[in-house]
Formats: sequence, structure tokens, C-alpha cells
Amino acid sequence: MWKEGCPAANDVLKIVFPAWDDETIDKFFQLQSYYVIGLFPYTSPAPIQKQAMEQAGIP
Repeated sequence: MWKEGCPAANDVLKIVFPAWDDETIDKFFQLQSYYVIGLFPYTSPAPIQKQAMEQAGIP
């Protein structure tokens, strides 16, 4: 999927991580996109985020 949409980044990852196959690179890009849109941090807050939310009174 990402190979067609972002060939330059795909090429860089192939150089930096030569053992990665196309499926691994796709998973990498998918996980990175979660960080960009904020899904992972929103659904899995870090301990310091949990502490801040508790102090702010956010359930």
C-alpha cells in the first residue's frame, strides 16, 4: 500500500532496515500514521498523561 503512495520513504526504509519486507514496512507506516492522527496517544495515554488528566479532573 505505502510502496505506491510513498516510494521515496519506502526506499529509505529498505536501506536503513534491509531485513524488513514489504509487509513490515506497511505495518510501520500504518503505526506511524496512528501517531500522526493521534489515535494511539488518545487511546493509550502514557503514565504522565494519566497523572495530568487525574490532576485536571478528567475521568
